[in-house]
Amino acid sequence: MNVLKVNHLSKAFGETIACRNVSFTLDEGETLTIIGPSGSGKSTLLRLLMGLENPDSGEIELFQEVYYPFKKRAKPSSYQKIGFIFQEFNLFDHLNVEDNMKLALKVVQKKSKEEQNKRVKHLLAMLDLENKRTSYPSQLSGGQKQRIAILRALALEPKLLLLDEPTSALDVESIEDLINALQLLKKDGYSLLIVTHDIEFAKRVSSRLLFMENAQIHYEVQIDGKKSMMDERLLKFLKKN
Repeated sequence: MNVLKVNHLSKAFGETIACRNVSFTLDEGETLTIIGPSGSGKSTLLRLLMGLENPDSGEIELFQEVYYPFKKRAKPSSYQKIGFIFQEFNLFDHLNVEDNMKLALKVVQKKSKEEQNKRVKHLLAMLDLENKRTSYPSQLSGGQKQRIAILRALALEPKLLLLDEPTSALDVESIEDLINALQLLKKDGYSLLIVTHDIEFAKRVSSRLLFMENAQIHYEVQIDGKKSMMDERLLKFLKKN
């Protein structure tokens, strides 16, 4: 089943075209990664999927429900099934790990304190971060912040996670921890869409790669070794990265 279907999505900022007629699908339980050079439109595409920008044309379906264009200016219920992990982590510096993770449970889902505690305890144990429960973001490494940001998104029990350049601020050891975390999520049946410039990371966590250049998705690479639509531009990018 498709959890995400993008049909002919386009977006321009003045005379600059950021996305041009972009179409692709993401299946349930799949990890799909979009790669490409800087300025290719990857981040704009992710912002469109997050609802942070509105496309000029095209359609987005989430869980077989039309997400955009919005009906009556309201986002559909399927929007609640998405978790966002931003490049900057966006943790609240004045809150410790536990309170960062509880915030949405309390404000959005109105969970009781008992339910909040149970959910946070379960998630921290999943990534072996129980000892960071009372730590503040300033006391965490980049890798720990990244994993806490993922757990905070998981607190609301989404079915689809969108990750923006998740390795950009991480060292080698932290990237390994992130890969392990994403592999656990994949085993648990989560669907993941990742935007990254890190091709080695992408190849280790993905089912498929989509190559984006000049605001369009041009090529697809199957990680199982079957490659399709490869040409010199894609090969050059893969070799450089």
